[in-house]
Amino acid sequence: MIDVDVHLDMTGPQQALDSLRETCRFLSTELVRVAPGDAAAAAKSLSDFSKQLRPENRVIIEEFVTLLSQETPS
Repeated sequence: MIDVDVHLDMTGPQQALDSLRETCRFLSTELVRVAPGDAAAAAKSLSDFSKQLRPENRVIIEEFVTLLSQETPS
C-alpha cells in the first residue's frame, strides 16, 4: 500500500503550475511501474481529494487522475 499526503498551494505563477503538471506525469508513470495495483486506488484517492479544492484548482489533480487511469493496465 502506498500512502500519500498531498498539500498543494496552486495560487502560484504559471511556471509553478507547469512544473507540477510535469511532476504529476512523472509520478503517474512511476507509480504504475512500481505498484500497478495501487495506481487505481491512488487515482480514486486523488479524485476524492480534488473534490475539496476550488474548481479552478482541480484541473491539475484531474489531469493526474486521468494520467493514472490511462497508465493503469486493464
